[in-house]
Amino acid sequence: MALVKRVGAPYTITTTNTNDTITLTTTSAQGVIINGNLTILGNTTALETQNTTLKDNIIMLNDGETGAGVTAGGGVSGIAVDRGSLANVALRWYEPFLKWQITTDGTTYANLLTPGPGTIGSVSADPAPSLGGNLNTYSYQIWSNVANINFNGNLQLTNQGTVPAQSSGNAIIYASTVGGGVTGIYVVNSQAAGQELITKTRSLGLSILL
Repeated sequence: MALVKRVGAPYTITTTNTNDTITLTTTSAQGVIINGNLTILGNTTALETQNTTLKDNIIMLNDGETGAGVTAGGGVSGIAVDRGSLANVALRWYEPFLKWQITTDGTTYANLLTPGPGTIGSVSADPAPSLGGNLNTYSYQIWSNVANINFNGNLQLTNQGTVPAQSSGNAIIYASTVGGGVTGIYVVNSQAAGQELITKTRSLGLSILL
């Protein structure tokens, strides 16, 4: 027979000693059922369940924030995985960079693709990466150490006003002011610097003169 206790006012169960606990024990497969909202006002909630099932579509982290962005904890909010004797891995939002980041060693974080100006931490695992817009290398080079770099469309070079430094074993093509070769396209390699590539018409004229 079910035992029902009804109260007509707020009902509080409390302990008299700070080290005492309140324990709810049941042998039923249904466990403890709360027909209503549950509010926990403590600082820590520990779950020792092996499987936790949530019906929430969105899990809110950093709830109650009143500042602009994530202001506590160094601007970090995310999810970490305890890997025991190995370094934890984590997915986090990093407010100072306005980016999502991941780590596989618990120390180094790589930026994930985030809407707006930003970078991709690594595309080495993608066999055929594709960009939906312009690529800005932010003063870094695009190079290949195993094969050619192929272009199916136009390759446009912009005059940066400086001559690239020579690099052993490499040929660097760049744009500059149009000179005697009437192309404005120059090459720098280990043997020569600032040599303008020439057009077919210009080469025929020079061959006649020489």
